[in-house]
Formats: sequence, C-alpha cells, structure tokens
Amino acid sequence: CMVGKRMRSLEGVPQTAEEMQAVMERSGISKAIVYHCIAWESDIVMGNGCLDEEIGTSDRFIKQWMVMPSFFEEFDNPTQLLKKMKQNHVSSVRMMPYKHGYSIKPYSMGTLMDAFAECNVPVFIAMNQLSFDDLYALGTNYPEVKFVVCEPGYRGTRQYAPILEN
Repeated sequence: CMVGKRMRSLEGVPQTAEEMQAVMERSGISKAIVYHCIAWESDIVMGNGCLDEEIGTSDRFIKQWMVMPSFFEEFDNPTQLLKKMKQNHVSSVRMMPYKHGYSIKPYSMGTLMDAFAECNVPVFIAMNQLSFDDLYALGTNYPEVKFVVCEPGYRGTRQYAPILEN
C-alpha cells in the first residue's frame, strides 16, 4: 500500500497512516506492507526517508522501500542499500522501472538483483511497469530472486500460465 500525501489526491483513497489504519480496521486487516508516495511520484530517496515519519512507530505497517540501480551516485549501491534497509527494518523493495526510467536487464539491475537474492529480499513490481516478456526475463535472468507481481489483472491469465511454468 502507498501512504503519504499525493500530488493529486483521489477521493476516498487513504493518504495518511491514520486513514490507512482506519481502512485496515474496517476491513479486518492486521498488517500492511507500505511505501511512501513521494518515492513513487517523484523522488525515491526522499520518499524512502519520509516513510518513518509517515507511519511513526505503528507495528501494523511493514516498511518497503522503492529502489533503482545506481549509476550516478544518486542512489545507494547494493551494499549501502542493504545496510540501510537492515538498520531501518525494511524487509522488501518495490521497483518501478517504467515510471523511473531504467532497464530491468542484467547490465542495469544485475548487481542489485544479485544482492537481493543473496539476502533473500522480496522484490515487488506492478504489472503496469513491464511487459509479459519482461516478466519472463526477470524470472530467467534472476531465478534466485523472490518476485511479487502486483496488480496482475485477470486478462493476462493465458500469458501468466506459461511464464509460471518455466
């Protein structure tokens, strides 16, 4: 789930941690994996940093950070990232390659994916961020990484089945 004030709010969509907890309470949900909307909308580093401030000390939220490869020192290298994740009790990551403008191919993501595999870090990615060929390539190029495909949609069932078999 995404928390934090969005640039353009949508009516009825929770933005604050308190609003999210109220929805969770009504729905009988005890815990939720959350990332900050700023990391999704504009600035990964700032958004990841805002997550603690947004959710406070609530034990109902499981922290997730947005990630991308680091080529221009704009983002932590895998060693630095994993160290900070451990210090901040972040247990999974989310990728938005289409939105944030990077490739999922090994020349771009290989080192980062190897680190996630080695440390058993689940990688969440929404289906609107890749094609079915990209999804197949993720599984083929990074077989040791645990991927969680979000928002798959029902219309892709015939395309998911052969990917999952391989």
